[in-house]
Amino acid sequence: MIKDERLLKVEEVATTVGLSRACIWRWAARGRFPQPIRLGNKTTRWKRSDVEAWIAAAEKAEPRRP
Repeated sequence: MIKDERLLKVEEVATTVGLSRACIWRWAARGRFPQPIRLGNKTTRWKRSDVEAWIAAAEKAEPRRP
Protein backbone atom coordinates (compact mmCIF):
# COMPACT_ATOMS: atom_id res chain seq x y z
CA MET A 1 0.00 0.00 0.00
CA ILE A 2 1.26 3.48 -0.85
CA LYS A 3 1.58 5.76 2.16
CA ASP A 4 1.05 9.14 0.52
CA GLU A 5 -0.81 8.67 -2.77
CA ARG A 6 -1.57 12.23 -3.74
CA LEU A 7 -2.97 13.48 -6.99
CA LEU A 8 -0.86 16.26 -8.48
CA LYS A 9 -1.88 19.19 -10.66
CA VAL A 10 0.10 19.77 -13.84
CA GLU A 11 1.82 22.74 -12.19
CA GLU A 12 3.04 20.52 -9.35
CA VAL A 13 4.23 17.88 -11.81
CA ALA A 14 6.08 20.52 -13.84
CA THR A 15 7.88 21.78 -10.74
CA THR A 16 8.72 18.26 -9.60
CA VAL A 17 10.21 17.05 -12.89
CA GLY A 18 11.58 20.35 -14.19
CA LEU A 19 9.61 20.38 -17.43
CA SER A 20 7.13 22.85 -18.81
CA ARG A 21 3.42 22.13 -18.63
CA ALA A 22 3.28 21.98 -22.43
CA CYS A 23 6.07 19.41 -22.51
CA ILE A 24 4.32 17.25 -19.94
CA TRP A 25 1.10 17.25 -21.96
CA ARG A 26 2.98 16.57 -25.21
CA TRP A 27 5.00 13.71 -23.73
CA ALA A 28 1.89 12.20 -22.09
CA ALA A 29 0.11 12.29 -25.47
CA ARG A 30 3.08 10.50 -27.07
CA GLY A 31 3.36 7.90 -24.29
CA ARG A 32 6.67 9.24 -22.95
CA PHE A 33 5.18 10.36 -19.63
CA PRO A 34 2.55 8.85 -17.30
CA GLN A 35 -1.04 9.40 -18.28
CA PRO A 36 -3.14 11.70 -16.12
CA ILE A 37 -6.38 10.70 -14.46
CA ARG A 38 -9.43 12.57 -15.69
CA LEU A 39 -11.60 13.65 -12.78
CA GLY A 40 -14.04 15.83 -14.71
CA ASN A 41 -14.45 17.83 -17.89
CA LYS A 42 -11.56 20.17 -17.15
CA THR A 43 -9.86 18.46 -14.25
CA THR A 44 -6.94 16.07 -14.60
CA ARG A 45 -4.34 14.93 -12.08
CA TRP A 46 -1.29 12.69 -12.03
CA LYS A 47 -0.73 10.04 -9.40
CA ARG A 48 2.33 10.97 -7.37
CA SER A 49 3.56 7.36 -7.46
CA ASP A 50 3.43 7.34 -11.29
CA VAL A 51 5.50 10.53 -11.48
CA GLU A 52 8.02 9.22 -8.95
CA ALA A 53 8.33 5.93 -10.86
CA TRP A 54 8.92 7.87 -14.10
CA ILE A 55 11.68 9.90 -12.40
CA ALA A 56 13.33 6.74 -11.06
CA ALA A 57 13.22 5.07 -14.48
CA ALA A 58 14.65 8.18 -16.16
CA GLU A 59 17.51 8.28 -13.65
CA LYS A 60 18.37 4.62 -14.34
CA ALA A 61 18.16 5.04 -18.13
CA GLU A 62 20.49 8.02 -18.30
CA PRO A 63 24.14 7.21 -17.56
CA ARG A 64 25.74 9.56 -15.08
CA ARG A 65 28.78 11.54 -16.10
CA PRO A 66 31.65 12.00 -13.65
